[in-house]
Amino acid sequence: MSQQALAERASLPRNYIGGVERGERDIGIVALGQLVSALGMSLAEFLEPFRSRGRSG
Repeated sequence: MSQQALAERASLPRNYIGGVERGERDIGIVALGQLVSALGMSLAEFLEPFRSRGRSG
């Protein structure tokens, strides 16, 4: 999915998406929720790989 499509689905500016991808901007919990929802996932689904990684290391 392009930055533009994701931005439109999440109701966020495209340059914000790009800044997050490049590590130039921090992402807040509200914006994270918008992005995850735009990707068709729940926040729990999105965070599961990180949770599993924390348990093994």
